[in-house]
Parts: sequence; C-alpha cells; structure tokens
Amino acid sequence: MNSFQMRLNPENEWDRMIIQFLESIPRYYRSQEVKRILVDHIRGSAHGRVANPSYNPGACRGEDRDLGARLDSLFG
Repeated sequence: MNSFQMRLNPENEWDRMIIQFLESIPRYYRSQEVKRILVDHIRGSAHGRVANPSYNPGACRGEDRDLGARLDSLFG
C-alpha cells in the first residue's frame, strides 16, 4: 500500500476531533506526524503498552464500533 486516504465529516464529533488535531500541526508536517503517532502506538502495542486496554485489533475490520476509545489510544 503506497497511500491511505480517509474522509472526515465536520458534522461528526469524532471527525471534528481529528480535524482539530490535524489543524494544530503545520500543513507540511501533518503526514509525518500521523505516521509518527501510528508507529508509536504500534510499538507500544507490541510491548504490551496499549494506552487503552479495551483496544481491539479487529477494529479495522469493523468488529469494534467504539471509535472514541480508539482515538484516545492513538492521541491520548
């Protein structure tokens, strides 16, 4: 996979949280910062340090509907 895109709906509370976070990062550093956060989270998970103990790796397959908890584990 060479790229990843997602749509954010400003009408959705969780999407607004993401938009606000992204807007706090200088434009040309956003992609790098998102990558850093994801890698930090993955490394933490690999070492048993998951910020949210209810994190479910199956969430990306739609098995977990608690987006707020997943965002907390990424950005919290």
